[in-house]
Amino acid sequence: MGKVKIKDTVLDSANIITNIESNNSLNVLDLMGINLEKNGYVKGSFQKAIQEREKVFPTGLMTTSVGVAIPHTDAEHVIEETISIGVLKNTVKFTMMGTEDEDVDVKIVFMLAIKDPSKQLEMLQTLIELFQNEKMLEELSSEESEEKVYNIFKRNLEENK
Repeated sequence: MGKVKIKDTVLDSANIITNIESNNSLNVLDLMGINLEKNGYVKGSFQKAIQEREKVFPTGLMTTSVGVAIPHTDAEHVIEETISIGVLKNTVKFTMMGTEDEDVDVKIVFMLAIKDPSKQLEMLQTLIELFQNEKMLEELSSEESEEKVYNIFKRNLEENK
């Protein structure tokens, strides 16, 4: 399918997974992390690190229409910067960002593997701007084709520049 750069970060279609079946947020993170490691973007330590960070700093976020999560972890676990998109078959509870006990029913996970902390903040801001686009989130949340998810996300990134 392809690769595109988002502010020096690679969106590789190989890092998009649809129809993820799970009832546990940590399992979702593990599946996505394993895929990133298999594709050469992160080290073997990434999965454990992202799960541990999620427990302390939750990343669930309720948008107007679709629950999302933006998990990320420290640069030392990253080989090459990328973003992974996971579309869940059914929603999975993630703890809401900034809380300890409020849950969000998440349908899309945007996993960041970023080396430079300032880029991480930029990418989070870019994603949060994109989350204002309800139509895009609804399209992504019901899509079963990795290629279509890639194309929808890429198109909306280009329109958002």
